[in-house]
Amino acid sequence: MALAGVAPAFDEAGRAGILAVAADVADPAMRLDALLGVLPCLSATQRVGAIEAAWRAIQALGNEQARVAAMTRLAPHLALPGDEEGDGVTARHGQVLDEALASLAAIRDPERRCQALLALMPHLPASRRDEALAALPLDGQLPAAAVLALIPHLPASLQAAAAGQALAAAGRLPGPARLRVIDGLVPYLDGAQLGEALAAARSIADEEEQVQALVALAPALDTPGRREVLRAVGRLPEAWKRAAILAALVPHLPGALRSEAVALVREPDRAAALVALVAPAPPRQAGSGEGKQAPGAAGLPGVVPHVLRSARRAGDCWAGALALTTLVRLAGDDERPAILREAVEAARGLDDACCRAQTLARLAPHLAGEARQEVAARVLQAVQACAAGPGARLLGQALAAVAPFLPAGQVPAALAEARRLAVPRAWPRRPEENALAALARRLPQETVRQELAAAGTIRGLHLRAQTLSALAVRLAELGHGQEALSAARPIEPLTYQVDALLSLAPHLSLPWPREALDVAAELGRHGAPVAARMALRLAELGEAEEGWRAALGIEGERWQVEAMVGLAPYLPAGRREAAYARALDVARGLSNAGERLGVLAGMAGQLPGDLGSAALREALGAAVELKERSDGAPRRPGQRASATPLAILAEPLATLAAGPDAARALREIWLANGQGERLLGLMGRQPRPTTLLELAVLAPLLARLGGPAAPGEILDAVQQVARWWR
Repeated sequence: MALAGVAPAFDEAGRAGILAVAADVADPAMRLDALLGVLPCLSATQRVGAIEAAWRAIQALGNEQARVAAMTRLAPHLALPGDEEGDGVTARHGQVLDEALASLAAIRDPERRCQALLALMPHLPASRRDEALAALPLDGQLPAAAVLALIPHLPASLQAAAAGQALAAAGRLPGPARLRVIDGLVPYLDGAQLGEALAAARSIADEEEQVQALVALAPALDTPGRREVLRAVGRLPEAWKRAAILAALVPHLPGALRSEAVALVREPDRAAALVALVAPAPPRQAGSGEGKQAPGAAGLPGVVPHVLRSARRAGDCWAGALALTTLVRLAGDDERPAILREAVEAARGLDDACCRAQTLARLAPHLAGEARQEVAARVLQAVQACAAGPGARLLGQALAAVAPFLPAGQVPAALAEARRLAVPRAWPRRPEENALAALARRLPQETVRQELAAAGTIRGLHLRAQTLSALAVRLAELGHGQEALSAARPIEPLTYQVDALLSLAPHLSLPWPREALDVAAELGRHGAPVAARMALRLAELGEAEEGWRAALGIEGERWQVEAMVGLAPYLPAGRREAAYARALDVARGLSNAGERLGVLAGMAGQLPGDLGSAALREALGAAVELKERSDGAPRRPGQRASATPLAILAEPLATLAAGPDAARALREIWLANGQGERLLGLMGRQPRPTTLLELAVLAPLLARLGGPAAPGEILDAVQQVARWWR
């Protein structure tokens, strides 16, 4: 990983050195990893040298299984290069390919031989494929799955024989495996073999698996054969299984048989089963019936009326609701308006009020104007007809979904329902699913005040905090900042109160951010993030100087730095650099090295010019300090390496390395206080995975240090790692 990370930063001569290091790794498996990692970065001549070294590493592996697995990794790089690479490169490349093909015959296990051949086949020139196939035993030795994977690469003259071998082998497989083989063989079967495949499918003992095998053969059957498959599907007892299998069959049926397919779905499970019929199937894998059309696209027009009729019945209204919303999602732009109108009409007719509320709430976002208002009103009516039992949470979510669309005159009634549904253990996980919170944005001032008193009695801690926060935001929107702050203060626990105060900030006008700063001061260190956000809010409202003074008084250097960096752009141009410098000084003073590293790394990209470089310099120093503290700490046998503190510097280092005057800035970062040399020393005494990761993080810095010593330092470090592998 480290070699692959540093290689792109070097010129051709430097990459030659990296290739030499990779080829010098003693362990053949690790040598192969290193060579394959750097291979994409090499020139044509270097690449063929890496391929030769990788092939030697494969030959040195101790067992056949490992060699075959390694061949599959190398295979994509064995495609012969173009003529422009030169005769010498092509000849060396061809020699490796010749040796790889010759090695196939030496693989004793037929299945592994097939695996290696499958990896090589897509990258061989046409003239070499027959030679490769000569190593393939088509005499019954290969398992059916291996033959099935190989068939697409065989010439047409061999495909029929291979399909026959796979069919014969499939007869010895258990039902599920036999089903997979039959499904994959369909495009390659001739007339006689189709009969054999039908017999193999009918011999599967499990009824459901047998039907699935018959459905897989359906594309190759004539109309009477497909009707027979359809009848077999109809004999399955479970509606959901019938529907799922029908969903795979429908695209291959002519129009007349499609209506028969829909008729096979029995009541009272018709709506539930039709969900599977209208939902799109996952894409099929190549060689396993590829090109089959998704049933959603093919079956949608014929299934729509059946879904709509079924959704009006009470057999399974929840599945009907899902079917209706699935229909709208699957419909194209041209047909969606008509389907949406029919879906809304069907949802209105659902007998179960709770189901009706959920279904209409799902459809409402697809509507507009008066139609959406009318559906929102019907959701409210349905919610009013339901008891606040185990479904209270779902009903609350439905009401929250339509809260923005309700006519103004119905908001009070909706609010009463939301209060009724605010029961313990029914709180929504997300604020946008909280009906009380969603309705808060629709309330006038006096109603908000009334709801504040009521919200304080909600027993669910999370639900109460969500609701009070939403009501406080509404008061702030109405211009009542003092009341908004007062509404947030009773929220418990303290973390919820801090979140509520932070959500208020964008809505507070002057002078209320000043009052919020007083509230933050009362919260002590817990209020530091609130103080930082309110100081920035003052700047947003044109009071940058006051905001700056507030930032200076924040308790907690981390949040003080965040406020200063955010405020600086609002200050007069002549003072900005001094503000950034002050923020950097505060960050340097953080006593906790881990916190200091995080703050400095986060602010580096926001500081201009040399200040950003200085922040990165200090951040690297903090990372080295952390590593020095952990250096030599005892490790239990088998204990995994911990994450490196350098990881947080990867993005800012790469950004700086890509900018102007990067070499000078990066050299200062590396040489300051000898921290670069200290870091290399630490990397030489730590677990290999950590060192590899850190070399990749540091690659942009090390590669841009400049001068003749830079490539040597990287290669020396990598060579030290390579010695550990011996």
